[in-house]
Amino acid sequence: QYFDDPDGQILSFSAYNNPNILTDDLYDLVIRMPSGVATFDPIEMYFYDTDMATWTLDNVIFIATDPSGSIATSNPVDFTVIAATFTAVTDFTGILEDGEAINFTGMGRPSQSVNAKIAGVPVGQTAVGDDGTWSMTIESSRFSPGTNVVEFTYGGSSDIVIQKTVERAGGDDEGMSLGATLLLGVGTLAILALLGGVFVFFFVEFEDEDEDDLLDDGSTLEVEEDPYAWAKERKDAEVAASSVQQNTAQQVAQPQPQAAVQQPGGYPGWRWDQATQQWVPDPSSVQDQ
Repeated sequence: QYFDDPDGQILSFSAYNNPNILTDDLYDLVIRMPSGVATFDPIEMYFYDTDMATWTLDNVIFIATDPSGSIATSNPVDFTVIAATFTAVTDFTGILEDGEAINFTGMGRPSQSVNAKIAGVPVGQTAVGDDGTWSMTIESSRFSPGTNVVEFTYGGSSDIVIQKTVERAGGDDEGMSLGATLLLGVGTLAILALLGGVFVFFFVEFEDEDEDDLLDDGSTLEVEEDPYAWAKERKDAEVAASSVQQNTAQQVAQPQPQAAVQQPGGYPGWRWDQATQQWVPDPSSVQDQ
C-alpha cells in the first residue's frame, strides 16, 4: 500500500506517462486500478503488440490525486511477463516398489488442467495453481511391473505432451507382455504333447515285446472267458444236428437198385426187366444151354 489520505478523502489513481520516453505510453491503458488496486493482464498487450518480449512493463510509477489536486507518486514498479512453459519433473530415481508413490511437479499457465496417462489409461489429473506451479502424486498400484511411460498433457490439448519413464519392480517375471505369455503357454503344450507321444510309443513297444517273449517260451496267453460261450456252443450243436438230418434224409430219399425179378416157370430163358418194364432174354439161361 503506497497511498493513504489522512483526511479520508477519496483519491484517484493513474500510471505516470513520461513525455520524454515512449515505452510507458501504454501503461495507463493496460493497468487497471479499481478501488486503488493495480492489476495488469498481459493478454491486453497482445492487442497493441504480438511480440511477447514487449509485454513486460518496467519502471511503472503510480500517481494518487486528491480532490484538491494534490498528488503523490509511488516508487517505480516492474511487471515482468514470462511465457508459461509447461514442464513436468520428478526427483524419484530407481525402481518403484509396491506401496510407494511418485510425486511429479511442473509449471504452466494458472488454471490450466494437467492430465497423466499410462498406456492410454488415465492415472491422474490436477490443475496449475495461481502461482504457475502444479503437483501430482501417482501410487505404485497404477503402474504395471516393468517399464512404464507416463504421458502428461496440458490444457486439454494433445499437442503438448511430456513423457516420463518409470520402472516398477517385478518386470522380469510379472511384467511379461501378453504375447510372451501366449508363446510360453504354446511352447509348454508342445513339449507336453511331445513327451506324451514318446511315452506312448515306448509303452506300446514294451507291451509287444512282453507278449512275444511269452509266446517264445511255449506258454499260452490267458484268454478271457467269454460269458456267451454256452450260447455259441448250443448254436454250433444245432447247426451240426441240422446238417446230419439233412444228409440222412438225402440218403433215405435216394432209390436203391433192385435185383431183376425172376419169373416162375412157364417162361424159361426170359426175365422181367424192371428198367424197361418188359420181358428180356435171360443171359444165364443162354449160357446154361
